[in-house]
Amino acid sequence: MNRFRYGEYDDGPDPLAPPYDVRAAVDELGRDIVAGADPRQALRDLLRRGTQSVRGLEGLLRDVQQRR
Repeated sequence: MNRFRYGEYDDGPDPLAPPYDVRAAVDELGRDIVAGADPRQALRDLLRRGTQSVRGLEGLLRDVQQRR
C-alpha cells in the first residue's frame, strides 16, 4: 500500500504568491458568465487561457513542447 505525506509546497515558486491578481480572475469569470457562459465552462476556459498576469495551461503546455 502506498503512503503519501502532504506538506508545504517546496518545489519552485508558490503559484499563488503575489502578484497573482484574484480580482482580475474573478472579473474575467464574471464577464464570461454575464456573456452567457456556464460557470463551470467559464472556469475551465480561464484555467486554460490564464489571465494577463498568469499563464494558463495552454501556455504551460507550449513551454513544455518547446523544451522537448
